[in-house]
Amino acid sequence: MNTPVSTKHIRAGVTSTHGVFTARFAAEHLLAEVISDPRKNDPLVPSYIAALCMGIEGQINSILIEHFFDVVGSKYKEIAKPLLFLNVRDRFSIAVLLASDYCYELNHKNERVIQLFQLFDLRNRVVHVKQHRKIGTLVKNQQSSSLTIDNPDPSDPYGPEHQWKVDVKQLRSWLRLFNYWIPRLSFLGTNIKNTRFNPGTDFLPIVHELATHRRRLRARSANRRLQPTRGRRPARD
Repeated sequence: MNTPVSTKHIRAGVTSTHGVFTARFAAEHLLAEVISDPRKNDPLVPSYIAALCMGIEGQINSILIEHFFDVVGSKYKEIAKPLLFLNVRDRFSIAVLLASDYCYELNHKNERVIQLFQLFDLRNRVVHVKQHRKIGTLVKNQQSSSLTIDNPDPSDPYGPEHQWKVDVKQLRSWLRLFNYWIPRLSFLGTNIKNTRFNPGTDFLPIVHELATHRRRLRARSANRRLQPTRGRRPARD
């Protein structure tokens, strides 16, 4: 006789990781292509930078989304939307504050944090293309022609005076930065509330009365879970 199977339907919030997987796959593929033939494939560098930032930015957004989903449930989108359109510096800073209940802040003097924002600054220059007018002198003769730009801007990644100089060491360092931040930011909203969370030098504890009070509550809660359950004393006759 077959025993009936009990089935439960449990509703839960689910976060996809396909964005991070796509970013990692694209970045690794593009890096391999550039390194294989730097002179031919150096135009792929902007796409490589964009792929790296795509994955990291997605993780930062997920911290905010998870926070507001935990606070207000399925109506979180309207509340989170304004923060998701902030610049990455402000968005990351606010995400750390909210996720930690204002117990930690992002350390803007940390070398990895500085490198991360430098990468995003470069991403903005190569993705948000602004090809401003240039003034220069064109010299032509029967055999050749040359163009000299007045006041060239070396920071313009697509200016006529610019050529990508592929530094393989730099490209690899960006991928290492990506591989550091992706797991660091994964489930940060949960991990940063743990009493055993290690902030390293990326995050700084905030010393104020509210943060101290919350740390004490978390420590007490953790201690209670570790203590063995005590039975009731037998009643006296």
